[in-house]
Amino acid sequence: MTNAGVSWETGDEWPAVSLCPWPLCHIAGYGVVVSHLHADTVVLLRRYDPDGFLAAMQQHRVTATTVAPTMLAMLLRHPSLARYDTSSITRIGYGSAPMPVATLREAMTHFPNAMFQTGFGMTELAGNVLVHSAEDHVAALDGRTDLLASVGRPMALSAVRVVDDTGAECAPGVVGELVIRGEQVCSGYWDRPDATSDAFRDGWFHSGDLARRDADGYFYIVDRLKDIILTGGENVYSREVEEVLHHHPGVVAAAVVAAPDEVWGERVVAVIEPVAGQEPTEEEIRAFCRPRLAGYKCPRQVMILPELPRNTVGKVLKRQLRELVRDDIDNALTPS
Repeated sequence: MTNAGVSWETGDEWPAVSLCPWPLCHIAGYGVVVSHLHADTVVLLRRYDPDGFLAAMQQHRVTATTVAPTMLAMLLRHPSLARYDTSSITRIGYGSAPMPVATLREAMTHFPNAMFQTGFGMTELAGNVLVHSAEDHVAALDGRTDLLASVGRPMALSAVRVVDDTGAECAPGVVGELVIRGEQVCSGYWDRPDATSDAFRDGWFHSGDLARRDADGYFYIVDRLKDIILTGGENVYSREVEEVLHHHPGVVAAAVVAAPDEVWGERVVAVIEPVAGQEPTEEEIRAFCRPRLAGYKCPRQVMILPELPRNTVGKVLKRQLRELVRDDIDNALTPS
């Protein structure tokens, strides 16, 4: 059975068909239950790959889907993208990891009939606590370009704040830790009392994400606490550098991590997954960053990998990248 929806642009009815490319063990799998509650048709994929995703979209005339930023980037750079009919898609949700603004802009251009929506959530929150609506995305295209980087505003029944090290709420524009309170927040970690006491303090769940909010109440994820790079006494947020790298035409994906440095304490390391046949050199990456970033934020080291390590939902595994960078340094210091 299907449920008729209404096109946001033309008012025409269409059969709602939802495509789920996620493993059902992921928190995004709750979307399958929501789709069933709406009596939508649901199409499941055993695994995500661009060809299989596009083929399913064309075959089943998919109207709605959700993706991770990596999935979307792979899709947009796939050589067969133009061969598939994707005109049926009217809603695209995204999440699971920070979305590069360059990728979002490209996707909104390629899928002009689709409403885009995102939010912020995690397993501990049983889904999202912030939502960034389709109307917000339209406003971004109409001039409020800063909203392209936002994850939205608090949903009903969720309390969300940005706090400093003392637990005091930060003023608009000031970066602090994102904390959440609400009935949907889990009560703790199974058999991990230390992790529970660390994350749950004064009635708030501490997400480990650095964020800021603007004067209109929109939230922006800046970085993970553990991903901050301290170089020469200055903080570098890895996401800011990654946003610049994703604008390079020869870069499919990029991740920024820290490496030990005898002079600076830590140095900025960019790990690049290049476009096939367009591998940039280390100096080209540095030259691209210099006019776009403060000098201390520019990568001092660049690694090129055929493919970045990712988990089952496409999130880049920075822990593995840190190990690769450390091994690379150790090998360089070991006499041959």
